[in-house]
Amino acid sequence: RRELPRVFQVREGRFEALHEAWLGVEGVVGVQLQNRDFDARGEEAFVPKSTQESVAVFVVEKRDFGALHVDAGLRYEDNQAEDEITRREVSHDVYSLSGGLSYQYATGVEFGGTVTRAERAPAIEELFANGPHLATNTFEIGNADLDLETSTNIDLFVRRGDGRWRWSAGVFYNDIGNYIFALEQDANGDGVADRVEPDFGDTGLIVDEEDALLLVLQTQDDARFWGFELESMFEVMDNRYGRLDWRLWLDSVDAELDGGANVPRMPPLRVGTGLEWRLARWSAGFAAVRYSPQRDLSTLETGTDGYTDVSLHAEYALPLPADRELQ
Repeated sequence: RRELPRVFQVREGRFEALHEAWLGVEGVVGVQLQNRDFDARGEEAFVPKSTQESVAVFVVEKRDFGALHVDAGLRYEDNQAEDEITRREVSHDVYSLSGGLSYQYATGVEFGGTVTRAERAPAIEELFANGPHLATNTFEIGNADLDLETSTNIDLFVRRGDGRWRWSAGVFYNDIGNYIFALEQDANGDGVADRVEPDFGDTGLIVDEEDALLLVLQTQDDARFWGFELESMFEVMDNRYGRLDWRLWLDSVDAELDGGANVPRMPPLRVGTGLEWRLARWSAGFAAVRYSPQRDLSTLETGTDGYTDVSLHAEYALPLPADRELQ
């Protein structure tokens, strides 16, 4: 009889206070609290009993100057994590700052951008993992010496959100210091990513089996991400036969580590199209997404061929008492 792992227990609270406009500036100040307990047991326990607590304070302000909208935010977080088995404690002070603006023309077209300087504390799994993670078919080894991720992000967009034809286009660039990722290992030097069994923590043996667990180590390096997103939504009809929308989208992201190596496990370019129909309580849809081959590989990775994913769905919303419904 195998004892199944327990899941995360997360408690979270958020308190906000809106303030009246002052010199045309409106905003909110608040406090956010979070506590995460992890106590996994059995064969699938890849993280030891551990906790992570954070207390954050934040302020977000905005002001409109006619058609120009400006906003800014500031956040501070005290983050504490502990491996309750080894009593190893990790603490971080986390700061984030953001600002953005947008301008809307009378035609409904809006353009703008945001600039963010954000920090992120490592998660429990990234710090303390040391075991088989069967959901991802990996044996993960954490790193309690991980530092904060520090990301400078620039996002630019132009969009039209009203009318029969709605569309949006955006580009982004993220410069991330100490980017955290799971790196495949090659301890035996054969040029192939190491595979291990679930008891690798006890045996230390590397096996020659393609379906065994992939050995990965949480590490960090500076990285740069850039890409774009395009989306179009056209209202084909809206009458007694229902409303039919046609959606078309395209997105891509590239990323490289400091020194020029590719960031592992990056998705390829994809293009998709689909139809969405709604009438009263009925809805249905169709989507087809084409994924390009991925040839921008990290060390020890293998390429993937392109493929097409096709999906269909249909729903009916059955009304229930007290303004509820069953789909």
